[in-house]
Amino acid sequence: MEPSERERARQRDAHLGACSKGDPPGRADVIASWRRVSAAGVDPGGRPRIAPLDEAEVQRRRTHHGLDRITSELTPYLQSVVDGGHLVVVTDADGHVLWRMGRPGVRRFADDLGFVPGSEWTEGNVGTNAIGTALVLGEPVHI
Repeated sequence: MEPSERERARQRDAHLGACSKGDPPGRADVIASWRRVSAAGVDPGGRPRIAPLDEAEVQRRRTHHGLDRITSELTPYLQSVVDGGHLVVVTDADGHVLWRMGRPGVRRFADDLGFVPGSEWTEGNVGTNAIGTALVLGEPVHI
């Protein structure tokens, strides 16, 4: 069973407390992100701070980046990933979700987290996450 948001926040806070007393086991990139998020006052279990872009702006950005053409070409190749229960997401360089593909249940779960088209998925907006941490580090990361 998955821990609750409250339990994950408690575990994170306990781990951060241990970080201040030495070098705890864990990935340095994640620990550094937790510290940035904590220093910024972001509630990892809370809702995103910044509201999503409206649908017209998301579509404008998709068109600007040529995303509509690319995603229609990629979709057949991504089907097995989606069938495996994953959500495939494309963001812009600012971390705004511009496109996503997944099964309905996975998309609903993402919706409940505020992980919707137009949402800004940066560390400063939602806490530690692969998109936001990759933007900070300037390289791919798995969280």
